[in-house]
Amino acid sequence: MGKVAGGIAHEIRNPLNAVKTSAYFLLNAKKPSTEKVREHLERIDRQVSTVDNVITALADVAIMPEANLCPVAIEPLLRTVVSSLRLPENLDVVFLFGEGMPEVMVDERQIAIAFRNLIRNARDAMPDGGVLTVGSKVSALHVVFSIKDSGVGIASENLKDIIEPLFTTKARGMGLGLSITRAIVEKNQGSLSVDSQLGVGSDFRISLNRGDVKEL
Repeated sequence: MGKVAGGIAHEIRNPLNAVKTSAYFLLNAKKPSTEKVREHLERIDRQVSTVDNVITALADVAIMPEANLCPVAIEPLLRTVVSSLRLPENLDVVFLFGEGMPEVMVDERQIAIAFRNLIRNARDAMPDGGVLTVGSKVSALHVVFSIKDSGVGIASENLKDIIEPLFTTKARGMGLGLSITRAIVEKNQGSLSVDSQLGVGSDFRISLNRGDVKEL
């Protein structure tokens, strides 16, 4: 709890300090140019958004209800999630779904948040473009969904920590997205795993219970 509280304080204090600095400039500058005023107002707006994102992420975990599990077809859900995100033109999306994929037992609203987080991370891992591959593999009891990127990858020493709260490899990241994703997946009786290699990319996998299997 101490580690998490310290991390949250750090994530909020930094943008607040930036807001304070810009506010001081706007209050005390002698005839600042229009460009300077706009620059500092935009800086304040960005930093307030950062704080809001931290609070929203924490609230999502704190108030998320128990999952209402029911059979859901994930392929159309994943296609909808991908189309709802702003993806750069130099990023190609490949869908690899087999025919007759069974439904899985999930809370549709919650699992959409988990997939959105993973797809957003995959996008951010490919700043110069690349290939985002969204696919699935069916086993006797589960369906494993894969969100794979051809991006920068994750160092092996960081793999064990990557889904821990407040751990991030991003220059501007708060390290909550993957821990929230794991919490959602576990609420939906699934599991989250990852393989990654620097310079090659990452493959995040969500394993979920099949909806047509009555006894697991």
